[in-house]
Amino acid sequence: MPRIYQRKTNRRAWDENAMIAAVHEVLDGKSCNGVASLYDIPEPTLRRYVKKMKNDLQLPMHGGRYSTTFNLNQSQALVNYITLIDKRGFGLTAIQLRKLAYDFAEEQGITHRFNKERKLAGKDWLSNFIKDNKISLRTAEATSVARLMSFNKPAVQKFFDILREVLEKYKFSPDRIYNADESGLSSVPCKLPKVLSPVGTRRVAKAVSAERGKNTTVVCAVNAVGNYVPPYFIFGRIRMKEELLYGAPIGSDGTAQKNGWMCTEIFVKYLHHFSKYAHSSPETPVLLMVDNHSSHISLPAINYCRQKGIIMIGFPPHTTHRLQPLDVSFFGPLKSFFSRECDNHLVNHPGQLIGDKHICQLFGKAYNRAATVSNAVNGFKKCGLQPFDPFVFGDDDFVMAETTERAPHQPPVYQNSDNESDDDIPLINFVKPQKDIEKKSTINMTSNSPTSEIVSSTPRHFEKVTQVKRNLFRAENKENEPIPGTSQTDNKLNEVTLQKIRPFPKAERGGNCKRKKLTASVITSTPIKEQLEDKEYQIRQREEKKRKIIEKKSQKIPKKLKESTIASKKEKVMPLTPPKKTKESIFCPGCDELYQDPPVEDWISCSNCQYWWHEACSNYNGMPRIYQRKTNRRAWDENAMIAAVHEVLDGKSCNGVASLYDIPEPTLRRYVKKMKNDLQLPMHGGRYSTTFNLNQSQALVNYITLIDKRGFGLTAIQLRKLAYDFAEEQGITHRFNKERKLAGKDWLSNFIKDNKISLRTAEATSVARLMSFNKPAVQKFFDILREVLEKYKFSPDRIYNADESGLSSVPCKLPKVLSPVGTRRVAKAVSAERGKNTTVVCAVNAVGNYVPPYFIFGRIRMKEELLYGAPIGSDGTAQKKWMDVH
Repeated sequence: MPRIYQRKTNRRAWDENAMIAAVHEVLDGKSCNGVASLYDIPEPTLRRYVKKMKNDLQLPMHGGRYSTTFNLNQSQALVNYITLIDKRGFGLTAIQLRKLAYDFAEEQGITHRFNKERKLAGKDWLSNFIKDNKISLRTAEATSVARLMSFNKPAVQKFFDILREVLEKYKFSPDRIYNADESGLSSVPCKLPKVLSPVGTRRVAKAVSAERGKNTTVVCAVNAVGNYVPPYFIFGRIRMKEELLYGAPIGSDGTAQKNGWMCTEIFVKYLHHFSKYAHSSPETPVLLMVDNHSSHISLPAINYCRQKGIIMIGFPPHTTHRLQPLDVSFFGPLKSFFSRECDNHLVNHPGQLIGDKHICQLFGKAYNRAATVSNAVNGFKKCGLQPFDPFVFGDDDFVMAETTERAPHQPPVYQNSDNESDDDIPLINFVKPQKDIEKKSTINMTSNSPTSEIVSSTPRHFEKVTQVKRNLFRAENKENEPIPGTSQTDNKLNEVTLQKIRPFPKAERGGNCKRKKLTASVITSTPIKEQLEDKEYQIRQREEKKRKIIEKKSQKIPKKLKESTIASKKEKVMPLTPPKKTKESIFCPGCDELYQDPPVEDWISCSNCQYWWHEACSNYNGMPRIYQRKTNRRAWDENAMIAAVHEVLDGKSCNGVASLYDIPEPTLRRYVKKMKNDLQLPMHGGRYSTTFNLNQSQALVNYITLIDKRGFGLTAIQLRKLAYDFAEEQGITHRFNKERKLAGKDWLSNFIKDNKISLRTAEATSVARLMSFNKPAVQKFFDILREVLEKYKFSPDRIYNADESGLSSVPCKLPKVLSPVGTRRVAKAVSAERGKNTTVVCAVNAVGNYVPPYFIFGRIRMKEELLYGAPIGSDGTAQKKWMDVH
């Protein structure tokens, strides 16, 4: 059965709104013929509907005998629920929405045709609901529960209050306001680009450097006018080598640290690097905004900042995804470009793994593309830091925090006292009472605003359309509405029913945490400095107390051992005191804006005046992506034409062959004449021909297939580059982009469609796996297996396979969620920013009998309750890391 019904008639081509307005005009005394002509409705049809309206009959506005499962109010309630739960970070997946729709129909007693065995709404209902209500299925951004909880109005308001005080005190200009943060670079990118593969390929692999990437940390900083501080690298090794920085951006520096992470000592080194390029001093201080990580808050760092005139502010914990410019606008493009460079490196250097010596070379290329002025300026603007805008975030941005409703560490005095709980928030009503509509329309008609002109210019009977349609839907779905009442009440009841079926997530309040929570603060301020000094003083006191106990116990130790022990302890004692016409000269005639390099907006050259314009300032609407045929000429098939020509040349009747192949007889005679004269048949339509002929296109397809089988499938950009180079090498006339040296996107989409090529998400496969899975190794394994099977005569139920796999508390791949069309950022709640790993060992034999799994928990002590809910017979143990020989 077709998934979407195709209309086979032009009956009922009129619009519903036009019919309602036309009926009311006829009832008001106008001519039926004139109104039918005005609204483009058949006159007999209009008379029939007027007659039904006079007899108080409901108008069956829908076509056919089937009606929609949910009426307007019920559908709107579903849309409202999807919108609200998406804003909270728990967006519904497609399966969850289908389950919710089924439960909603059952709860409301609505007649439906859903699957009662699986208790799910159908896929066709889902696709139509998404299309009709402007809902999209999006890949969400994983957002930890800590981020959902911490990005709340009091915490953000406190940060902006602190920032306002600092800006008013020091009067920083935009070029003296910096943001710095570190990010990890892995030799195995987390996200692979899609690759081209023949349609039907079961498994698409993409070569990566290794199964697990090695981490290198890079620290970046930028100010509010787009000036970048050269990056600082932290390599995960013991000794630093200068050649590791080869290919890095000019001015870059780095150091070595065992695990490649930021720590207190390295942050002080970075501050020296930062001060060198920010030119900070007590006379010309700079503002540096960083996150509240423990490595950034130390006495050596604070003392150096106070000495060099660096005022350091810490963001509230777990809020940098919205408040930090580098996270908002820079690290995303940087990681994408870095991933692309890693892929290009593996393609250009097959078999060469990405090591420490390649990181800076690849990062340098990606950094030069991502470190643009527009990214920096827009990042500061988006976060409300420069220009200063404490109201950049609205109430919708803080909806996610309602899931937890945790009180801040110190209740601020500016908190609004009229906050209401979720149960007290009035539900949104999309359909207003008719009285309110009439009042508003009367006011608009009497006002002198531009709105009154718009209202008065519309047909006066269209204002009845909404109410009439509402009555029609209520009547035709009367059996689907067990609770009578106004549409406002219906909306409320529908939304309450949905929240009853699937309540909004609410976090349970945990036990009291003794650990003091961090908040936004001026890290270099005197109170923070004194707190750290007191903390260090207490640590020294504990160390001194320990030392005295050890000295007392050491009196019973022999003299030689005693002297060596005391000496070693004395070394750790600390004092107890608290301590040409260039691009720069080009102006847009439309807005007089100067050209920037690289350009922030798209520029085009006018063929008439020869000036360069912003594309947005010109009247250029863009070339249509796909040419739309405006004629039915040449509707025949190329293969049919070739076969028909050969049949006529073989002596068959031209009229009979033309009728058989559905080709116009004069056209067939013309092509037969050309073939007799040994002329090539121009099978393409119009004056343009394809860039590549059949043989050249097939050569490209063969190359794509072969390189995909080798695990180095081409991305879309790589294929466009290859097509351009191929055309240049062969001397083929083309219309590709000669500046970027790329084939066009339209050529790519047509090539994929014509040659059965698909753009697929590949499976990351390390070079070691690609290299090791070879014929000799596999043949040797099967030879050994044959010997063992012949020797022991194992039956299938005695042949087992066992292997371990890691289970992370944060899934690597999130399902797509439903979100209203146009939503800029779609978040999905996860347990934490980094998942905790648990290893599970599974085994199964050749007839499908499974051995109960064995769990390895990443902890020191094993507890029996950890196995609660595991499959029957499961067992486990505790181990600090993962599987070992024990």
